[in-house]
Amino acid sequence: MAKAPTPRDRVGGRVNLTLPPEVDMVLGRLADAAGTGKASFVREWLVSMTPQLAQMAEALEAARAGQMDSLSMMSKTLRGAVQGGQQAQLELTKLRAVVRRKSAK
Repeated sequence: MAKAPTPRDRVGGRVNLTLPPEVDMVLGRLADAAGTGKASFVREWLVSMTPQLAQMAEALEAARAGQMDSLSMMSKTLRGAVQGGQQAQLELTKLRAVVRRKSAK
């Protein structure tokens, strides 16, 4: 019997994690709110953060190699993460305004 093809988003390495109970509880709440499983929620978050994680890895590798600009690289990565958070906050503010307008009608 032929095995069903694996969806594209499920191809790759696997990681098995044991989380502290409080982290598992929050992750469960987030996944429930998003309407997905915990593993799917974590996978989507990691995929969306891949550029920032790659920059962080580069900065840590540079620090390990003794390069002086590693702190500058880390600062740039953190600045990008903050800017991403600010952009998300702006998008949520816009969405909130749209929802308010619709509910006022």
